[in-house]
Amino acid sequence: MSTFIFDFDGTLANTLEALFEIANGLSDEFGFAPLDDIEFLRLRGLSSREILQEGHISIWKLPRLVRRIKREQQAIMANVQMVVGMKEVLLALSERGDRLGIATSNSSENIQLFLQNNGLNGRFDFTVAGISLFGKARALRKIVRQQQLNPAETIYVGDEVRDVVAAQEVGIHSLGVGWGFNTVAALEDADAEFVVERPQDILRLALSSEIKAAPSALPLEESGRGRDRADLFRSAVPFPSHALSLPK
Repeated sequence: MSTFIFDFDGTLANTLEALFEIANGLSDEFGFAPLDDIEFLRLRGLSSREILQEGHISIWKLPRLVRRIKREQQAIMANVQMVVGMKEVLLALSERGDRLGIATSNSSENIQLFLQNNGLNGRFDFTVAGISLFGKARALRKIVRQQQLNPAETIYVGDEVRDVVAAQEVGIHSLGVGWGFNTVAALEDADAEFVVERPQDILRLALSSEIKAAPSALPLEESGRGRDRADLFRSAVPFPSHALSLPK
């Protein structure tokens, strides 16, 4: 069995629209321009570092900005919905014996409230919250060590380029999801080993043999971009019709 470690915002929780509104609400306070739909879409193709540079947000302002975002998130967390299809995938992975974890920059209070509201208490083997914006590699490395995980069977699932980079630095598999903040193209350009566009494709991947090789041994496209293997395992592994109809 494998270990799936999930990012939270944009991966499990559908917080993209809320992030857009929170960012615009804080624009005056932190001195960056409000975003319209077109600009927000453009930013989804950039890494976190590039966004901070474009917004002229200094390293000194960053901790306060992160705290304010978390505070705003906590105020709306009771109304945040899970990404459609993710609960069923999580239940299916849990039922088949895979280990599940969360590694996120969001707060433990927000995570606990979200899991409780979605009937997922007790489904995750571990949760690590409050990770600094660029501290995910360190956190993942600590998780691998403390949980005694096999890197060849460990997958970090996230929606941002920094999630992909963190997994690469630690030597575990990186799985980018196309429904969160960064675009599919941005995730592929970051050399994500796997990129999926539907939650059920995560389960397809778990049922395939794609993640059995060591992460460093997985081939990349000749162009240097990460392979989008969704089509490969979509055709190679039949998706069980019952897998997304487990009790909620």
